[in-house]
Amino acid sequence: MPDLPEVVKIGPIRYTVSRDPLISGDGLVRYADASILIKPGLSKDYEAVVLWHEILHAIITDGGQRAFIPEKALEPLMECMSVGLLNVIRDNPRLKEL
Repeated sequence: MPDLPEVVKIGPIRYTVSRDPLISGDGLVRYADASILIKPGLSKDYEAVVLWHEILHAIITDGGQRAFIPEKALEPLMECMSVGLLNVIRDNPRLKEL
């Protein structure tokens, strides 16, 4: 399984991706400096889920849609979408060709 990408482009913004032992959760998007931080020591599969979770946060926020998602629904939605999206991408590699 590949290592984390160094940069993920989301819309016009290039987010750097790195591991940071000082974050309180498993992942974090810092919009001010366009970075995605992932807690070190996670399994590779879970690390991929966390990265997609944070990418989805950035897509929703950068796309101006954050205000339309109730606070209590946000994290469950990110959990569901990050696991589901990762599975679809892994199980259907030809989707990249579309």
